[in-house]
Amino acid sequence: MTTLIVNKSCLLEGDCNEYNLLLPIYYYGVKQNLLIYAEGKIFDGYFEPDTFIAISGNLKESVKPFIIKLEKAIQTSIPNGNDWLGFIVHYFVENNISTIKISQYNDGFTISTCLEYYYIWCHISADKKTIKKIEFGRFTPLEKPEYVRKSSSWTKGVFSNSNSNFIEFRQTSWDGEYNKRYLLHYSKENIDKLLKFLEIPFNLGWTEINYRFGKDNYYKASAMIKTNKGQQTWTFMLKDTAEQDIPLVTDMPLRFTVKMLGYIWGRQYDTTIVRPILAIE
Repeated sequence: MTTLIVNKSCLLEGDCNEYNLLLPIYYYGVKQNLLIYAEGKIFDGYFEPDTFIAISGNLKESVKPFIIKLEKAIQTSIPNGNDWLGFIVHYFVENNISTIKISQYNDGFTISTCLEYYYIWCHISADKKTIKKIEFGRFTPLEKPEYVRKSSSWTKGVFSNSNSNFIEFRQTSWDGEYNKRYLLHYSKENIDKLLKFLEIPFNLGWTEINYRFGKDNYYKASAMIKTNKGQQTWTFMLKDTAEQDIPLVTDMPLRFTVKMLGYIWGRQYDTTIVRPILAIE
């Protein structure tokens, strides 16, 4: 089951012979039209402009042509409990995220933003009291016009209890950050920790530096933030999927070889200054 928290002003009338409503949405960073097939009356009562509503249904994709649709859609209540699900939805709404996607699974919920240039993704336990993982990053420009999804940068920020800014920058990997260091139980103290983490993508922004030799042989990346506590930098070697979560015996010789090639061929780097979400979206 998928629930969309939507600013009502974004919803458009559908084709009465097919779908009931149409929602322009940034789907993995690419603007698409989501077709909503309602079961009965989708709205209950009168809504002021900019009111947010929740619509639940079965989210499906089809290809050739690419279509996304929400089937058996019904209006439901917006999460507002004293738990992480209610808190994060409220935070996103307060910061003008016009469409929020919530998916429910056997082991809990995922919450994600539907934005053009950024993503924030969170995995919450079934009882809604524990954040198992929350991360953010940026989408890179669409590689080809016919593509229906953007790729993400290989640098991402992950919530972590390991430092006073409650963040680590790492190489993008969906499975590498599930342990106690990344967990956050629901409490007033931990809400303050999460707010410090979210301040980086929403209010502060960050800088990514990608190191290469030659035109596109990237081998290392850095990320930097500046807060009222000063500057903090993370640097990591870029690995392929097999290497990310399982250290290989070849890792150290490979790093030495890359370092030597850098000296021989001349190391170069590309810098991307990522503006905060509230400055763009």
